[in-house]
Amino acid sequence: MNKKQAEETWKELREHFVNAEALIKKIIDSKAWEPLGYASFAEAWNDRMAGVRLATDAARAYVVYALYDSGHTPDEVAGVVAGVSLSGARQLATSKAAGTPPEFAKTWGRTINPEPETHPIIIRNIPKALFERYEALAAKHDSTLEKEAARAVHAHFEALK
Repeated sequence: MNKKQAEETWKELREHFVNAEALIKKIIDSKAWEPLGYASFAEAWNDRMAGVRLATDAARAYVVYALYDSGHTPDEVAGVVAGVSLSGARQLATSKAAGTPPEFAKTWGRTINPEPETHPIIIRNIPKALFERYEALAAKHDSTLEKEAARAVHAHFEALK
């Protein structure tokens, strides 16, 4: 992979999350950080994708595994990959050590489903500071923002009955 192809691949990942897992695998498999002058996947991820929340557990697992290959610890991974708690990072470390492929790694007490999600997704933009505050609060309680948001929506609609 040359520098131009690597730039295009990273740009495509940043701007188009429709096929994020395939793009992440392509970046990892082709070492698309090297033509750009990065020493590791971790360095490129931190520079180009910091704060981006991946839509699927499998995509997060691919990134976490690559970060472990770059020498990161579970504590570091939990601070780098949005949506990955410390317990999730530890569980992914265990799965990786056991030889479990990322698309089948266990995280947050469940098996990652390699099939596309069939449930509708609700999207609402909130200010970054509020997002970060909610994310930190969820992590403090060993949860994720997604889980807590789903619980809040469910509770609200139950109250509307």
